[in-house]
Amino acid sequence: AAEVLDKYPQLMLSGHGLEQVHHIEQELCTFWERFKFESPNHAVYRDHIGRLSRCLPCRLHVDEGTGFRRHAILQVSWGPVLKNMQASWSHCFFFTCMLAQDYKGYSRG
Repeated sequence: AAEVLDKYPQLMLSGHGLEQVHHIEQELCTFWERFKFESPNHAVYRDHIGRLSRCLPCRLHVDEGTGFRRHAILQVSWGPVLKNMQASWSHCFFFTCMLAQDYKGYSRG
């Protein structure tokens, strides 16, 4: 995340550059105030008290699909919750993948 923030801050900061820190901090405070209604006991309110204006909410997406020769593969990506573009390339960043043969023994569903 640090590399993306350093090289492409607008992708992590909902379209804003680092020079717009005040605006970004206001947007983050608003997000965390609203999110508190959804999840008031989330660890972010305990671990980052007084620093929520500097906490970037990110999401993790895990999906199973087919890869080479139609073999199952698990793909993990991450990205910012707050975004300004709908195109997946602008907010879904590949993290890792795993072939089904490596995780099929751990599946419970």
